[in-house]
Amino acid sequence: MITALIDIVDRRNNDDRENIGLANIASFLQKEGYPVDLYSFQMNEPFSELDPSLPYHDLFGFSFYPNTALEVFLYAKRIKKLYPQALVCLGGKLASAVPSDILADCKEIDFIVLGYGEVPMLQVLQSLDHGTALEKVPSIFIPGKGAILGQNKNMPVLSPDFRPRRDFLPIAFQHGNFTARINGSYGCYGGCTFCSVNQYTCITKKNWFGREAEDLFNEMVNLHEIYGVNSFYFNDASFEDPPGRAGKNRIE
Repeated sequence: MITALIDIVDRRNNDDRENIGLANIASFLQKEGYPVDLYSFQMNEPFSELDPSLPYHDLFGFSFYPNTALEVFLYAKRIKKLYPQALVCLGGKLASAVPSDILADCKEIDFIVLGYGEVPMLQVLQSLDHGTALEKVPSIFIPGKGAILGQNKNMPVLSPDFRPRRDFLPIAFQHGNFTARINGSYGCYGGCTFCSVNQYTCITKKNWFGREAEDLFNEMVNLHEIYGVNSFYFNDASFEDPPGRAGKNRIE
């Protein structure tokens, strides 16, 4: 099973960030023995250029954002026309919030990943390998079937040697963004209704997993030595450290 994870970039709105979410999923799946190709396309990129650069994969996955939603739909339609037997899925905070509406808008989407994507994507690939029904995979939303929740904490427990792939970082450099993204933790104990991360934490039952400060430091040093990065953006929803200690204690 070969997977393609695709980032659609909207540079009209200065969207030049590194997609660390897809990079984490790719690294996680590869660690489990499933090959992954990462792709980055700009909005309004002609489909005549897409065909030769996007060969067949068993599964195509997209990050889904409001500003690139219609473009992702166009890609899904094109992929299904080129490769009708392939599966197409979406993920992200918006996709997790309104999966049924998104599936109603684009019939070419086979399912939506709810919450953090590493574990559900792995289980989807395992299900395809074993010939079992995708409806049994927790934390994915399937048209007409809904989703099974509560059976999967849906958060990868990452070992200290885990690192995301950095395929998107040189692309960000080309467009003047020299900041590397870092995931210091997964989850959040808050349930704030105004926060989009709540769509993830509701699914993960407010579980939290944080990396050790030394591990974070080593990753930052490594990024500086390899890519010359001096600027880092932490994707953490919260620096909280259970049972309620301030996150700065962990950093200090």
